[in-house]
Amino acid sequence: MAKFYNALNDGMFKAIFCNENNRDLLERLIYESIGIKVKVISAVSKELPKNKIRVKGKTLDVICETNDKKIINIEVNNYIDKYNHRRNFGYGCKIYSDSLDAGEDYIDMPDFYQINLTTSDKDIPDYEIYNLKGKRYNDLYINNFTIYEYNLTKLKNSCYNRYEFLNMLSSNKEELNKKVSDKEMEKLKSEVKRLNSDSKFIEFLSDEKEYMMEINTSRKVGFQEGVEQNTKDIAKKMLKQNIDIKTISSVTGLSKEEIKILK
Repeated sequence: MAKFYNALNDGMFKAIFCNENNRDLLERLIYESIGIKVKVISAVSKELPKNKIRVKGKTLDVICETNDKKIINIEVNNYIDKYNHRRNFGYGCKIYSDSLDAGEDYIDMPDFYQINLTTSDKDIPDYEIYNLKGKRYNDLYINNFTIYEYNLTKLKNSCYNRYEFLNMLSSNKEELNKKVSDKEMEKLKSEVKRLNSDSKFIEFLSDEKEYMMEINTSRKVGFQEGVEQNTKDIAKKMLKQNIDIKTISSVTGLSKEEIKILK
């Protein structure tokens, strides 16, 4: 059976929500996320300058500008690591800083919103809203920088009817067919199915997935090699301190034979 890609797949998400013909879908997503109706005038997937953000070739998922000068960054997080919040906040700060063009003043800076769409079974709430606030009086330090995070894995199992459109993003083929749809939901369903039936697009997604698997495998191998080297370095230091091999083996997990070779 052919793999079915939901709307949260990175390539699928950009293909749908950066498409000018789908501005209504993007505006619906934004409305459900931040509770504000907007008119999007541009939506792009933009690569960050490599000399500014140290993530090689990192591409932001979607950056939107509205007719009332709001800037909205949407990030899809299909996995969660400890650094996700710091990474996404770094992207947001970069866009926030770039929003102050030459000749403008700080008072007229646009409102910035970051929407993080996350799928995780970990201890992350169904949704949360973040601002930069004071610790003592809970006052806003910055009043035009807001982050919304939605854990779509948990949101799907909640009773919030207003998030039906967001829930569709993580729906598989069977779940999509069961959805009671309005106009935008029906269009999103149609777009996901259309792209899944496009053989060239699916081939692109498959190649992209294989590329990411190779990168992730390389990272894990590199990490494991680093751990093994670090363990051997510890064992060598213990040997120099004349600590007995049995104790070193117990501490490092290396066999006595491996330690003897190091000696």
